[in-house]
Amino acid sequence: MKRLQKSDLPYRNMCELLDDCIVDYPGISAYDMCVGDYQFLLYKLRIVTYGSIYPVASICPHCGWKNEEKFDLDTLRTLEYDPENEKYREFLLPKS
Repeated sequence: MKRLQKSDLPYRNMCELLDDCIVDYPGISAYDMCVGDYQFLLYKLRIVTYGSIYPVASICPHCGWKNEEKFDLDTLRTLEYDPENEKYREFLLPKS
C-alpha cells in the first residue's frame, strides 16, 4: 500500500519503503543516494522478497516467437566507483 500512495515527489514512496527495510541504517536516506546505489537497493530488495531468479518473457511482434529467459540477479556484475571516470564528467563538444 505504501508503494502505491500518491506523492508529489518522484521516487519518495519507494525510497521510504527501502529505508524501512534497511536493518543497519547507513546514515543516508535512499532518496538522497545516487541513482546507481538506489537501483542496487531495489535489486537487493527484490532478491530478498522474491528470490534471485528473475524470469523475463517477450514476444516478437513480427513472427510471434515467445522468448523466455531466466536471470540470476546474484550473479550480475556490480560496478564500483572508479576515480578514473572523473575525467568524463566535463568535456567539450565539437563544433556543430
